[in-house]
Amino acid sequence: MHGLAPPSRATIGDRAAIDVGLFLTGLAGEAETAARLGLHPAELRELFDGSALSRCTMMPVGVGDNLDIRFLDMAGEAFDAPTFDDSVGRARSRAGGRRTFSLPANAIAAAEAPRATPDGIILHVGRCGSTLLCNLLASGGDWIALREPECLNSLFLARAATRDPAAIDRIDTLAGQLAGCLAHAVRPRKSLVKLSSWTAPLAAPLLARFPGTPVIVVVRDPWQTVASFLAEPPHWYGPASAQLAASERAGAVRFFAEAWRSTVAAARCLPGERIMFVDYEDIVGNPAATLAKLRSHLGDDGPPLAPAALEATLASYSKAASAEAFDPSGKHRRAVLAPDLAEIVTAVTAGESLGCRCREAGQAFVEEMARSAACPGRPRPDESGEGRSHRL
Repeated sequence: MHGLAPPSRATIGDRAAIDVGLFLTGLAGEAETAARLGLHPAELRELFDGSALSRCTMMPVGVGDNLDIRFLDMAGEAFDAPTFDDSVGRARSRAGGRRTFSLPANAIAAAEAPRATPDGIILHVGRCGSTLLCNLLASGGDWIALREPECLNSLFLARAATRDPAAIDRIDTLAGQLAGCLAHAVRPRKSLVKLSSWTAPLAAPLLARFPGTPVIVVVRDPWQTVASFLAEPPHWYGPASAQLAASERAGAVRFFAEAWRSTVAAARCLPGERIMFVDYEDIVGNPAATLAKLRSHLGDDGPPLAPAALEATLASYSKAASAEAFDPSGKHRRAVLAPDLAEIVTAVTAGESLGCRCREAGQAFVEEMARSAACPGRPRPDESGEGRSHRL
């Protein structure tokens, strides 16, 4: 073991297993790992090729009681299921054993920075087309969308449950390391990590660890978002029937409206040009133009996505685990809120709704100014606000 005190016979196996695990998850380099194992890099490659470890795609899939992280070989997964953990379940159900191991939190936190970082991160208000947006971007084949990994959710919950600064720093470090592990595993394809909607108020420390990663914030008007949550309550709401009793509905509406408000408030506080707001109506109304803007924001200068692929994606229900046609006027139709419930949403979200529209309008104004600068003959929007409107 180069550079280390000689370990006892009892600990050699455990330490070597951790070194190998860190290498497989993108948290240690080849030369460093070989040196720690007392091997030449060529010997390490030969060892991995001989045991088929070089063909593994080890990804974080769970968090233990002591914040130890469970990894699973996800080789061969398309990650086209509604959530990342749906893909995990599919991988586990396949015939044949899947390599799996756990790494202690201390080893992950003390490891070097991940060998990769996400190429984009999505925040969203929920029921706003964020899954559809992931599907549209992935339809070109160059991107993989990793949607709401529960391992990150578990760390966000652990962070919210403690007031210990040392524990918070440790959890933030682990979240950053795991996000890097996710990105490393899908290379050479680009990675988009979509966080769960409720995590937006907790996500700032994670985003700060990837200052160069563009962020997409997907929004929808709060009345439609809340109506969708009310028709089919999300798992994080707690035990609830699909049809909430009348006595529960006002409280549920207030709860969902507050979730929308807190998500938008957190997103609006994020600084810098790395943040781009995308509206549900633009995704479904003009998907090609919306994707072109989004890909530009993500630094993807590849050719336009095939119209046929976009049309096929738009025709499918994005939340289905298998192929299912989207039926907006039938099975997937959501009733509008009753006036008394809509008033609750308005009262809770009015301030952030206005602020979000102003931020989007300012974003659109800046984009228009950039286009005008590139095309001198094009009239510029004046300072009265012409050209700044943007439907939320």
